[in-house]
Amino acid sequence: MVKARLHWISLTALALVAGLMLSCAASASLFGTNFGFPVLVHTSQTVSFSNDQAISTDNEAMNLNFPAFHGIASDPSSSTFPGMDMGNDLLNKNMTTNFGQIGSLLDFNKLGFH
Repeated sequence: MVKARLHWISLTALALVAGLMLSCAASASLFGTNFGFPVLVHTSQTVSFSNDQAISTDNEAMNLNFPAFHGIASDPSSSTFPGMDMGNDLLNKNMTTNFGQIGSLLDFNKLGFH
């Protein structure tokens, strides 16, 4: 009888422990991990330089002579007005120089999960 009672007490205790284990909610203590996430560092530098030159020339010449009229015929050897000679020489030089510099840095080295 003692043996049966001991067997019954151990089965009851085992059932009670199993019931308590099933009735409790599962939980865990979670904390952030920091075990070598990749570090990303990116540096870029852009430098631009341009030099533009433009040259334009404009050469013009004009010669105007008025021949003399004697009645109906004209005589090119004589003139009643003086002749006009005009000339124009234009030289245009343009030069532009541009310099630009742009730099950027991307530092992404801390990744946190909470």
